[in-house]
Amino acid sequence: LAAAYREAGKLSEASRLIDEAARTFEAVQDYHSLTVCRHQQGMIAAKRGNFGQAANYLREGLTLSRQTGELLLQRNITRDLAVLLKDVDPRAAVGYMQDVLVLSDTLFHQEMTRKMAELSIQNDLSLKEHTIALQQKTLDMRRKQILLLAGLLLLLLALAVVLTRLIYVHKSEKKLMQ
Repeated sequence: LAAAYREAGKLSEASRLIDEAARTFEAVQDYHSLTVCRHQQGMIAAKRGNFGQAANYLREGLTLSRQTGELLLQRNITRDLAVLLKDVDPRAAVGYMQDVLVLSDTLFHQEMTRKMAELSIQNDLSLKEHTIALQQKTLDMRRKQILLLAGLLLLLLALAVVLTRLIYVHKSEKKLMQ
């Protein structure tokens, strides 16, 4: 709601809501949300032209983001702080921009590591699926071989029965002939 007010230009309402949220988050020790509030408070103060207060809010948000380890939030606050200070304190702004570059690089490496891990998992799954498919084909072939062997066994058994019958008939004929 505060973001909607801020976009609509109703900075007083947005500021009031964010201040209230910040007090709540501070009371329950939700430092991530408090960091977001400080960032928004800084941006509202900057929009109002109160650059000193904006810088203070952003610095507090930056400190909180460093404590919570929220690199994306830390990079965004650092970037906004650098932009805010570019006319007031160019040296500090350059230092913050260097930090933004380092944070961006770190985030990029983390994202690439995550994507590489996902690809590795997908590759492993693909290999396992391929192995399972091969094992399934092997099982199907073995089933067919077993059925073929069973059929041959039945034929051999039938042949043995026929041969036994023939032998019996032949003996019977021989007895009759005698």
